Amino acid sequence: MAYTQLYYPPTTNGLQKTLGDALDAGETTMVISNTTGVQDKPGVVVVNRIDTNSAEKSAALREYISYTGVVGTTNGSLTGLTRGLGGTSDQDHAVGSVIEFICDLTVFQAVIDFLLVEHEEADGTHDSAVVAKLAGAQTFTGAKTFTTGLLKAVDITSGSGVNTLPTSSQTLVGRTTTDTLTNKRITPRVVTATDDATAVIDVDVTDQYQLTAVANATEFTVSGTPVNGQKLIIRLKDAGVAKALTWTGFTAVGVTLPTTTVANKTHYVGCIYNSAGTTWDAVAVVVTA
Repeated sequence: MAYTQLYYPPTTNGLQKTLGDALDAGETTMVISNTTGVQDKPGVVVVNRIDTNSAEKSAALREYISYTGVVGTTNGSLTGLTRGLGGTSDQDHAVGSVIEFICDLTVFQAVIDFLLVEHEEADGTHDSAVVAKLAGAQTFTGAKTFTTGLLKAVDITSGSGVNTLPTSSQTLVGRTTTDTLTNKRITPRVVTATDDATAVIDVDVTDQYQLTAVANATEFTVSGTPVNGQKLIIRLKDAGVAKALTWTGFTAVGVTLPTTTVANKTHYVGCIYNSAGTTWDAVAVVVTA
């Protein structure tokens, strides 16, 4: 079901006008005595239902006509006419013919069509297909501006799967564009583990890996899909007794990777991923004094 038009009433009940000029069949502009009380919006009138003495005329002489807008005031016009609505005929009407702004079947049918777009005819509840569509995930394509109405009233800034939108004074950062960020802090992704003899570091979710209370010989390996130049810091400390260390997937560059811990000392190993060598280049190794 679809609707094409809603029609607006005049600003007063029982509004009547007269034709300022003769209206011939097929004309699409109607000159009336004045446009006071007529909204400059689509509406419907009937011509020649009654005469100037309010006596009802023959049904064959009346014509229901819709219009799209209003031009002028005294001797103004109704424009965008659609003639012969509701079973009446498009015909000539003499100057001075009475025009009435009343509801007819065209107006009521338009309202019904409008309601049935989203409501069930039987009980007025929302159409099940519309409800199902609104309940699911919504996809908007193209530029959209929401200033009033339902979407503005609904909280769309919180909840599962909802992203917080920037304010109007903020600049958007593209996911794949080159942007310069100023005065921004990036919080490192820190993963902490305790005495893991097979310390597998997932570099997809880790910027700093912290291993505490090392009580076993430990092998460091990496998993995930690193990118060239990605940084990784490893911090480790034993449980008070020196333990052996091995490094799989790492290459020492200008430093020596520790093969054993120094008891009760904190160790840092700084690495940069080298995609050409498919290895993590260890470029810094320090131990607390």
